[in-house]
Amino acid sequence: METRTDSFVMWGERGLVASLFLDLYGSGNHAAWASFLLACGFDAALPWLKSPICSTSTIVEPDFSNEGFGHPDAISKFGFESHDPIVLIVEAKRLPFDRCCVSPATRGGAGYNSSLNGQLELNHCLALALSEYANGDSILSEPAWVLHSPYAIERRGRLRSLKNRVVIDEVAKPFSGLPFRSYYHLLITTDESNPLDKPSNEPAWPELYHPDYPFQNCWKDLRSQYGWISWDAVANLVRKLSADRKVEESLFLTTFEPNRRNFKCVSAMISEEAPIAPDEPVCSPVEDMSTNPVPSFIKLPSGSVKLPGGSGRGATMIYAPNINPNTFIHFSWLNESCAIRDYSKSPTIMPFENRNYRTSDVRRSITKEVVIRNRKPISDTRYWYETTMNLNTSGLSRSSGNDNLSNESTAGR
Repeated sequence: METRTDSFVMWGERGLVASLFLDLYGSGNHAAWASFLLACGFDAALPWLKSPICSTSTIVEPDFSNEGFGHPDAISKFGFESHDPIVLIVEAKRLPFDRCCVSPATRGGAGYNSSLNGQLELNHCLALALSEYANGDSILSEPAWVLHSPYAIERRGRLRSLKNRVVIDEVAKPFSGLPFRSYYHLLITTDESNPLDKPSNEPAWPELYHPDYPFQNCWKDLRSQYGWISWDAVANLVRKLSADRKVEESLFLTTFEPNRRNFKCVSAMISEEAPIAPDEPVCSPVEDMSTNPVPSFIKLPSGSVKLPGGSGRGATMIYAPNINPNTFIHFSWLNESCAIRDYSKSPTIMPFENRNYRTSDVRRSITKEVVIRNRKPISDTRYWYETTMNLNTSGLSRSSGNDNLSNESTAGR
């Protein structure tokens, strides 16, 4: 008999979520779903956790539109024998919680809705909209009071809504019409313990508003509607289900192993850059901040910046007005892959990682660059915040003679 050499693996967060839910659905066993829900860190006192499941319905990667409620990784509805149905909205990341969040003070700015806490806030508003949707409505829209809440800064006078009739009928309607308290949320991250119970993460927890508290963050009141599980715990659960013959030929486990190698290297290759050795040469015209904490900056012609020591890996602080005219930003790279971080927003919350540029594109935009020897890890947000503020004060003030700053960006600082 010929040995089969075919293989099939799904990639990234959505691939992991899709393969997991395919395993659970393919088991044909509601007990497998129940085991999953019990492992998801919800309040053990929730009555539906104790009721046998009688039906499930799942859509992976539902598209609620960019102008609407974004793209959760999955949405599921569970029917129970002795409890009313619930809906579960899923967000999954291949990084720890604090590495995926940004300061709520940046709400309304570029990238906020791509951060994990921004996505959780959108999912909260999606739950509000689904709860209020009635058959026959032409659009799925969040309630009007949202424009009188802090969310209004991002809405700019227009409620988020979904108007595509097919998507409303096929994606939204099956999960609509339940009481708001029947909508639950699940986070899947690489944290070792529940990040929603970790006090140091408190500044990054989503800010949630409700018609009863339109101006008051009611996160603590709604916390019981949020569960969490790690990818390792998911893998252990699926292994047990496989051992118990509740899941056959798991697609998730074959998908998990190659993806697991990418959980840390996505950040490690670009984010956890190797330190520059004390005797490593620094190519001109890059300024060294170790001996000159407030350097006299050198204006660089576009495209002239070289990599420190000729290396294909490293990190510097840069001013690139075409990317961000308001602040120095942290630039780290591995060959043509790179990450940009704006630490100016908060001294306590890890900034959003912008990976939309190639290294060569960033270099062409740099007008000022500073190498910092003996730098601290990127997770030390206070250190990088203070470093950024010092650079901005000395390098981007009017007195520095920086004629690259526009009047608008200077006035906005």
